Amino acid sequence: MNKTFFLAAFALAFSTLTTLSAKPPVAQDGGNLTQQVISELNRVRANPPAYAAYLASFRSCYLADGTLRIPGRPAMRTHEGVAALDEAIRELERARPLPALTASDILAGSARALMIDQSQNGQFGHGSFPFERMARCGVTNDIKGENVAYGASTAQSIVYNLVVDDGVNDRGHRRNVMTTEFHEAGVSYGSHPKYGVMCVIDFAGNYGR
Repeated sequence: MNKTFFLAAFALAFSTLTTLSAKPPVAQDGGNLTQQVISELNRVRANPPAYAAYLASFRSCYLADGTLRIPGRPAMRTHEGVAALDEAIRELERARPLPALTASDILAGSARALMIDQSQNGQFGHGSFPFERMARCGVTNDIKGENVAYGASTAQSIVYNLVVDDGVNDRGHRRNVMTTEFHEAGVSYGSHPKYGVMCVIDFAGNYGR
């Protein structure tokens, strides 16, 4: 199930992947992958047309029934098939470069709080009070957002699925990735009882400067 929540400048979106094979291996928060996710996000933002060309290389991986079979990754049952991919390609081909996101320990702390909760309780989404959680962790900027992804175990697959945003009507994940006003991001990655792994990405403008 996919759902998107919006309030003022605060965009929230979460995504789940339906894999057709075994769950990906359980991973723990921190380390290289969190930095890799920010680097991959900046790859999209720095040169959207180049990332569109990268996306286009996966068109042949979509089967007629909507299944996505990328070599080396678990097969995934999509909601929209290749249509969502083509839409993302068209949008990124027209997009202008955006400033790079800077890693933020404060935003990473907010993302980690949700990851820890859900790794224990097995829930999904943004929790009951995402605004309060982010504020408790020190995220006070009015321009902020959050993406949560489940089931993807590499930085490339996490960002690919957020940008394509299959099954999310208003493409909330993609908009967060491509929001000009976001300048900082924090990432937390860990295990999830149902989906194997999860990744939380919190975004904000330049707060406290």
